[in-house]
Amino acid sequence: MRTGRSGSWMAALAALAVGAACGDAREVSDGGGSNAGDLTPSPGAQASFEQQIHPLLQGKCGACHGSAWGSSDVNASYQAALGEVNTASPAQSPLYVRPTGGSGHAKVLSDAEAQLVLKWIQQGANGPTTPTTPTTPTTPTTPTVSFSTQVHPFLVASCGGCHGSAWGSNDTAISYAAALQKVDTANPTQSALYVRGTGGSGHAKRLSDADAQTLLTWIQEGAKND
Repeated sequence: MRTGRSGSWMAALAALAVGAACGDAREVSDGGGSNAGDLTPSPGAQASFEQQIHPLLQGKCGACHGSAWGSSDVNASYQAALGEVNTASPAQSPLYVRPTGGSGHAKVLSDAEAQLVLKWIQQGANGPTTPTTPTTPTTPTTPTVSFSTQVHPFLVASCGGCHGSAWGSNDTAISYAAALQKVDTANPTQSALYVRGTGGSGHAKRLSDADAQTLLTWIQEGAKND
């Protein structure tokens, strides 16, 4: 009898050991048998077309749907995919419906891959990220015409006699402030200072052609006060 009880006890222990081993195997199978979890972006994470969607299109769609889908050119692949996307109703997008077995199409995406495609569409189906080409800072253009040495002198000589002390002032700041009221840097040739000084708007021509060109260039360069 003692031998029988001992044998039963040992059998029970063996059964428990087998059960534990089966439980371990099931956990490995459920949690480690697929990398699907890596395909699904975490909440708030942005799905990448280049890194996640493009490889799926190449591997699952390119063979049947032509070179654009399977192209190594990520931009060509994106343009092909975009024609099958409906960002207003992501779940109705042919790119999601067909590869998941809808519309009579074979199911070619796993559940995790399908979820990734849907997430990408829901996030706006953003395209490839184009690296920004660094721009070379431009050196500010130094005006070629000086107000104080080139424009101010003929304002004093040609305008001051009729238009008061501001125009003819020896103080360049006062003269500059007066002249600036008649300048339109957005449309230099329409500036009253240029139009009237060259004989337009019923005004007597007061500037020589050389002075008129100097004035126009000054306005084109931003009418700076140096």
